[in-house]
Amino acid sequence: MNDNYITIGNFTLFEPTTVLTDVIVSILCIYICVTLRKNTLSDIQKMWTLFFLFFGLSTLVGGCSHAFYQIHEGVGYKLFWLTMQIFNGAAVMFAQLATYTKKAKQILVIQFIVFVFAVLFFQKFIVVIINNIISLIPVMLLNFQKEKKAIFNKKIAYGILISFAPALIHGFKISFHTFFNYNDIAHIFIMLSLYIIFSGVNELENKFILF
Repeated sequence: MNDNYITIGNFTLFEPTTVLTDVIVSILCIYICVTLRKNTLSDIQKMWTLFFLFFGLSTLVGGCSHAFYQIHEGVGYKLFWLTMQIFNGAAVMFAQLATYTKKAKQILVIQFIVFVFAVLFFQKFIVVIINNIISLIPVMLLNFQKEKKAIFNKKIAYGILISFAPALIHGFKISFHTFFNYNDIAHIFIMLSLYIIFSGVNELENKFILF
């Protein structure tokens, strides 16, 4: 039984800290998107903006799955939970599209379609973890390159590197309290990761990708 909840009148909010940190992540993504849109964006920056948009949508929908369902099962919960995973996969795809040539677009779209089918078939979060690893590690390594500063940025690479910390936190179930558990700690690292990636994206020059 999940004892991580608060009751306000007749309304019960489950996992309140997790929901709050999900909402904060979403607000951060909205702030980043609005900030980037104020600039004249390159094609690369437009793709990264879509990355932040879909990542924000993912955490917002994920927050709903935590907020409204004490037992993590059933059609309603699965609808939010699976949608969250698909939005996460879309965000990852846009990070890839920001990193590779236009010629890779069809391959990346096919990869995303396969990912969606895998999410719906297996209905296990491990599908998201595997997709993030095989998709984002190459993006991270490319952004560590020194000779292509106009296209890549090390801050993006460091941000992605930090984004893998939540997987370890989840794996070891590192928690301080019922109301500040491994989900909440992971969200703190995600916020840091997103802001560092944003600072790198904001520095990219207005040139299209050469890789």
